[in-house]
Amino acid sequence: MANRSVPILTDRQARVAKKTIAVGGVKGLILKVRPISDGNFSRTFQLRMSVDGNLKYLSIGPYPETSLEEARKIALDWRNKVKKGENPRQEAIEARKAKNEAKKVEKVYSVQKMMFDYCDFGENRLWQSSNVKGQKLSKTHTETVSGWIRVHIPEEVRKMPAKDLTPEILADVFENSWRSLVDTPERVLGEMKRAFDFGIRSGKIPAMNNPADLKGKLRDLLAPDSERPQKGHQPALSPDLIPDLFAELQTHTGIVAKYIQFTILTCNRASNARLVLWSEIFLDPKDHKDAPIQVTKRDEMKVKRVIKFDKETPLSQQAVELLATVPRYINISEDRNFVFSKSDGKGGLTPLSTSAAYLFIKKMNAARIKRGLEPFVDNNLTRGGKAPNISLHGTARASFETWAYDSVRYGHKQYSEKAIEHCLDHVTEKYNNAYLRRSVIGEMREILEDWGEFCFSKIK
Repeated sequence: MANRSVPILTDRQARVAKKTIAVGGVKGLILKVRPISDGNFSRTFQLRMSVDGNLKYLSIGPYPETSLEEARKIALDWRNKVKKGENPRQEAIEARKAKNEAKKVEKVYSVQKMMFDYCDFGENRLWQSSNVKGQKLSKTHTETVSGWIRVHIPEEVRKMPAKDLTPEILADVFENSWRSLVDTPERVLGEMKRAFDFGIRSGKIPAMNNPADLKGKLRDLLAPDSERPQKGHQPALSPDLIPDLFAELQTHTGIVAKYIQFTILTCNRASNARLVLWSEIFLDPKDHKDAPIQVTKRDEMKVKRVIKFDKETPLSQQAVELLATVPRYINISEDRNFVFSKSDGKGGLTPLSTSAAYLFIKKMNAARIKRGLEPFVDNNLTRGGKAPNISLHGTARASFETWAYDSVRYGHKQYSEKAIEHCLDHVTEKYNNAYLRRSVIGEMREILEDWGEFCFSKIK
């Protein structure tokens, strides 16, 4: 409430004031003026008011650092808070302390700041985009590192100066996870090592031995490999049971079951099958001389640097017949017409989610157990004391490869190693494939036709 009996103090009057004077505008607001040793004066805004029956002077801030307008605004807010039983002065002190602490933290080049600086440097420079056809295949590198920092690095280590980090501190932090997790500790420490190297190169950290280097002292402080869990693989189905899996999948008419079958028939990586467009499927020789075939751009494949040509996957008769049962929509833009899609609720299409196959297999296995049937699991692995459900990636890749290489057990001709690896897009040896310009389509087609017949061998 304004104090109408007190004139409003102006900046000119405040600058030359040599004694305490009322500010005006808010009851009890004054400018406290005191002489100092050099002949000048200190001027501080204070709010004079009764608190619990006692006259109190609440210091707001110095003038001119705090303007007249700011002082009146703060004073009015404080009067209202005091009437409610609050302590605005103490709140201001605590806020100032927090601000000063924040400034101190900003001045410290922390472990966390070091890691995020490295991520800012590396995004779109060191790491490839995780987007394909507008779909996010995985977290960005920065998002992954943020998760690692939050989960695996305690706050006191995150905030400490990077230059003060030691192998002993890291060994203590990772002692438990090193003994219980397979790959994650190496990934987190590897990221920290690279970030540390970057910090040293950029001059933000003094030259020093990298404390996160697993080839240095840190490795001596951590438990030996004999005390660590062994690395596992993606759960896959024994090739002997693939025909049973297809017999089961044929009883399901939904799009996810068709997506699973197509992925296995083409031994695709799950993302390449999930995001395939109708424009990448060629069924008529008029459109592609090697039809029926699926053509995937090389920049969407996992292997990019060694192989320069697009991934070509011959489609077996079974794959072609399966595609004939998949709905094909019209009036959808070519770059959004996904083969295995669902409505986006806005009149368009969106591809199946990355978890669609996992959830389908989990539900399918639960239903089989209820019917007294064996679920489709990987009996060569144990997780939580039992065999895990198969994964689409493991089954489409490992099951196929096991079948393809074992010609005696599964009664097919002996295929060349190069053709099998081309089916999997595993052409990675630099010099062995230096003059390779395209996949060995003819033999690949023969292999995938045999694979399709094997997958459907229990379907009448």
